[in-house]
Amino acid sequence: LRQKDGVFSLIFHDMEVSGGRTTRNVQLSQCKNIRILADDSSLEVFLNNGEKVMGSRFYPLEETLTVICHNLDCCIYELSGMEVTSTV
Repeated sequence: LRQKDGVFSLIFHDMEVSGGRTTRNVQLSQCKNIRILADDSSLEVFLNNGEKVMGSRFYPLEETLTVICHNLDCCIYELSGMEVTSTV
């Protein structure tokens, strides 16, 4: 995720991981917060509580993701799965 001149870009450098997409861009003059949700096949980036959203198919090659934050406070939460059962 990169910001330059009011444009936020979600950039993938590996086509195998990105499902064929390389870049997503959105215009945003000021960013107050970022929330990133990732699972086994998708990546969603919410800027300013959802004012702008970028999403993409995402196929990580490893189970562990590395997050590097420069000049930001960063919190990482691991979410557990939810089991869905039928009531019929």
